[in-house]
Amino acid sequence: FGIMGIINLAHGPFFMIGAYLVFQLTRHMGWPLPLAYVSAIACVVALGALVEKSVLAPLANRDHLDQVLVTYGLILILDELAVVAWGKDVQPADIPAIFQGSIQLSQNFVYPIYRLVLSLVGILCAIGLYMLVSWTRLGMIVRAGSIDRNMVRALGINVGPIFSVVFGIGAALAAIAGIMAAPILSVSPGMGDKIIIIAFVVVVIGGIG
Repeated sequence: FGIMGIINLAHGPFFMIGAYLVFQLTRHMGWPLPLAYVSAIACVVALGALVEKSVLAPLANRDHLDQVLVTYGLILILDELAVVAWGKDVQPADIPAIFQGSIQLSQNFVYPIYRLVLSLVGILCAIGLYMLVSWTRLGMIVRAGSIDRNMVRALGINVGPIFSVVFGIGAALAAIAGIMAAPILSVSPGMGDKIIIIAFVVVVIGGIG
């Protein structure tokens, strides 16, 4: 939203699908965790690119209310598809063995290692995004395209594929979040819906745009 000016509530289902895919690949198909993580993120990026091309690109110049209504419709559709594919039951997800256990932070305070890992991943993602948007050629083109697409096109740059890349990165981050939150929240239909509400609260507090 901050870069492209598009409100996309469908990041909630991307969050959920990332968690479900890792659950499916590891629990039912026996894939190792690293391969399952990479495959799940790649699948969500592909789904995000499809949604961007077919649904969100035509809404780029429409009112934010239209974007909210359409992407809320996507939430309902994708949540129901998850119920069809995996059922309504809440599925537990295991913490990777390497991150199990706790660390003694003080005499009376013990903190789970996995939650420290979550914090570290969040910080690294934030720093990486800042560097990508602020210091790279891709980030410069994206910032310019968000302000005046026609001027960027006049300079010979096709902003369509670049915005698809940006949306794919957003979908990948949502998938990573869902995968890493699954051992804490468990895996269930609609698990990303509450998260997206909190995320937009953060956006508003942090400053819209």
